[in-house]
Amino acid sequence: MKKVIRPLFRKCEHQYYRKLIRKNEHLKDRHKGEPAHIFATGTSLLNEDISSLKSSLTIGCNYIFRHPQFKDLNLDYYVVGVPFRRWRQTSQRFTHKDFDDFHLEVNDCLAESSTALFMHATLEAYLKNRNILQKNDKYYFVQRRPFGESKGQEDLNLSLPISLADGSMHLMIALAIYMGSKEIFLHGFGYSYSPVQAFHFYDCLLVNESDVESGLKPAIAEFAHSHPESDITQMEHKLVKVGDGKYLVDFFYFPENMPGYKNLDFYRKDKLLKQLSENIGVKIQNVIPAGYESMVF
Repeated sequence: MKKVIRPLFRKCEHQYYRKLIRKNEHLKDRHKGEPAHIFATGTSLLNEDISSLKSSLTIGCNYIFRHPQFKDLNLDYYVVGVPFRRWRQTSQRFTHKDFDDFHLEVNDCLAESSTALFMHATLEAYLKNRNILQKNDKYYFVQRRPFGESKGQEDLNLSLPISLADGSMHLMIALAIYMGSKEIFLHGFGYSYSPVQAFHFYDCLLVNESDVESGLKPAIAEFAHSHPESDITQMEHKLVKVGDGKYLVDFFYFPENMPGYKNLDFYRKDKLLKQLSENIGVKIQNVIPAGYESMVF
């Protein structure tokens, strides 16, 4: 039943938003030949001077605006990959209020900037109804089908429904390629490292230098309590000195030790995306911290 309903739903969604996403033609080759720097929110970003890239083409996502150097980054494009209907699925971890608070925070950080937005088309009405981010240029997308079920450069034409809509990373790369970048640098993509950097720069643990031993155990316990989906006992950690008498607790795990990790969805799709990019002459480079390797890029 799902195999019938989902394609039909996507076709209806495309028809409804076709004029809206056709406006993305204005983005085609807008930054032709410019290298693009793409920012996720892994803990490795705390060890980068991202302000040094403020003169480059920059694309960020999700909570990138919480980075301590964000105001100096001069972000060109901001991406949110989750459709409105999925945001509204509430749980103990995420409520309707959380949804509203998130977009109000985005508004506070971006409303007076020149940052352009790239979001799922179902968020257009929400932004209008809340009267937020109305001064920013906005572009929208709808999904064609899950990436990997279609082939060819149709995945990269943002004026049509696209398959590269399974997550912010793929969306940001698709956006950079559509705008004409031939060289893309990934920053803060901890899940793509080996070992995998598990969490984000904005919710990672910091402990005082004076009480590393005594503070680490309760800090880990508190973190595990607030992240019930993560099995902390299966992870390893190391301390990274970040200055001001503080240590960052860097959680990580080795996917190579997980049965069938090469068949994991994210790993498979990253390999497909790398091949698609290479086929059209686009090079993707992963900026990784010392002690890590890149699993795909």
